[in-house]
Amino acid sequence: MIRQRQVILILNTNYYYYDSKILLLVILLLILLLLLLILLLLLLQLLLLPLLLLLLHRLLLLLLFLLLLLLLLLLLLLLLLLLLLLLLLLLLYYYYYYYHYYYYYYYYYYYYYYYYYY
Repeated sequence: MIRQRQVILILNTNYYYYDSKILLLVILLLILLLLLLILLLLLLQLLLLPLLLLLLHRLLLLLLFLLLLLLLLLLLLLLLLLLLLLLLLLLLYYYYYYYHYYYYYYYYYYYYYYYYYY
């Protein structure tokens, strides 16, 4: 009886272990996406800088410079939103792991305890 109950608990913990690994993989993919966005931002700066230097008219130069600044601010805002999303995913991961994991663990434990002994 006791061995069978322990095997059921181990099977339940393995299920949540693999589920948490999938969530960690999603978080790592989000981090890679964030790094890719930073790289694209740097490449965009390198592409727009010669264009700004080639323009002679000061108003167009000022307009393109303001456009570049606006684009940089928008991309930084997007990076900030991605970081907040990553933080939210980490918080959800810890909430899921530390609360739901033990809740279901003891739920199954008491369920099978009830099934075997009563």
